[in-house]
Amino acid sequence: MKVSSGLTQGRNMSDSVVERWICTMPGSLHVTEAVEAFAGVTGESSDQHISLSRSWQTRDTIWLNQLSPFSKSEKFNSLSSGIVAYNRVNCDSAEELGKNAVRGIVGISFANVTLKRKLQVFTLAAMGKTITIDKDPVVVNPNQLFHCITCVVRIADDLEDCLQYELAPYPQSLSDDVGLQVGTKSKIIQVIDTMCKISSKLPENPSYVLNGGDLLHRVHWPCPATYGEVYNTYFDYINQNCGRNVIVVFDGYEQSTKDAVHMRRAVGKSAAKVDVTLSNAMTIAQEQFLSNVDNKQSFLKPLTTEFKKVKFAVFQAPSDVDVLVVETAKTEAESGRSAVVVGTNSDLLVLIAALTQPQCAVYMLVPGNSTTARKVYCSRELHKGFGNMMKHLLFLHTFMRCNTTSALYKRASTS
Repeated sequence: MKVSSGLTQGRNMSDSVVERWICTMPGSLHVTEAVEAFAGVTGESSDQHISLSRSWQTRDTIWLNQLSPFSKSEKFNSLSSGIVAYNRVNCDSAEELGKNAVRGIVGISFANVTLKRKLQVFTLAAMGKTITIDKDPVVVNPNQLFHCITCVVRIADDLEDCLQYELAPYPQSLSDDVGLQVGTKSKIIQVIDTMCKISSKLPENPSYVLNGGDLLHRVHWPCPATYGEVYNTYFDYINQNCGRNVIVVFDGYEQSTKDAVHMRRAVGKSAAKVDVTLSNAMTIAQEQFLSNVDNKQSFLKPLTTEFKKVKFAVFQAPSDVDVLVVETAKTEAESGRSAVVVGTNSDLLVLIAALTQPQCAVYMLVPGNSTTARKVYCSRELHKGFGNMMKHLLFLHTFMRCNTTSALYKRASTS
């Protein structure tokens, strides 16, 4: 109430003036209402009712048409972002929890008041900022935690107590802070390129076998867009580059040999679980969305259904997708049809060479971009190039760069 302009005309208000002004407000209100009734006018402030303006009503109508709060979904999720709440989110019961907390402290002195953790209210914002302490989720503010540590460690000698524990809880010769030591997959591609014949031509009217994991990331999502429009982008990409004779093989995203790879790809990216429906608007960036395995599974279910509607053959691997991709292409080739595996993973190329017979022709297409031309490999040429070394190819790949083994510590892939 203390101001230096307006009501006081440049003079500060003393405590007694403020007290007198507040005490006379109830009486003045009745006088004001009587004057307004006598004059037939009312005083209103449009700023207090800005949400009732026509522009705000139009905006809210559009928003509600896109994100209806009356959906039949049983999930507790945010209307604007589509983020699905975990079981611990209970902000919808905040009033009930508050009343229970008040009942529990009635008749207790303030010094003895304690509030149980189960009465704590968790919002959607707390989903990614909680840790578990004694089986109870606790919301953590990293910035505040850092400030607390800074206040506790006042001198350099205090750092000894903070750093007295082991700083390397994993064997550094095999792992880093994310998982297994990573080699360079491109090294084995360079070896294959020098030993085998590479082409840029494909056979006529082939059957394309697409690696679904590579497809998810290769197609860029439009923004802004709904998930239904994103699915249409995949249809356009496949029709433009592969035609109609297509087989798509997706990863099951369950426990598999690629768990370490999935963890590494998700480093620095985090996304809450999102409710994916065709009409919902996309509110999270593509790479951030795909870093959550639950989101991938929710995204694949409608995408698989839409693919089947347009007669695309769709398979989903129970674990690792690479083997199923190669086996599917091998089956197509043995039945007399030309099979082309589309992907960028060197594991696919090694598996094609190792799992096919010399007389079987399975092709692999590595799509190009604005700076590199596309490459076409043939299993027959791989067998000719490697010769007797073919039986050692999987062993060599294991130590050069495999998803289930660690790279050699401080050794390059070519050494």
